[in-house]
Amino acid sequence: LLLDLSDARQPTPQLIAISYSWITREHPDPDGFHLKLFAPLLRPFAQLLKTSIEALAIFIDWCSLPQEPRSVAEAVAYRRALYHMDLWYAHWMSYVWILPWLPEGVEATRPYFVRGWPKFERSL
Repeated sequence: LLLDLSDARQPTPQLIAISYSWITREHPDPDGFHLKLFAPLLRPFAQLLKTSIEALAIFIDWCSLPQEPRSVAEAVAYRRALYHMDLWYAHWMSYVWILPWLPEGVEATRPYFVRGWPKFERSL
């Protein structure tokens, strides 16, 4: 991504932050429910922006941040990322895709719109 920014021949990366509810504590999307919702939209979205799908930079918390157990270096990187988390959701060049749904049969202990992180992500 940083190399693309410094290379004028490359298209400007388009930032997408995915806001969603984790399905389980162990894995946010164990069967790919959320992935199946947004993945088919990536190519048409890139076309709408007149760019390539390779120019999309997607932030998904579980995939983009080190998860537990973390090494010391990963813990430092994780804390640094949390400190700057608002940039993904509030930067003027970011698109935030909100996925409030859960798979049929999955009962949320708290619905998307009252959960802490999604509330933070939407409030920015």
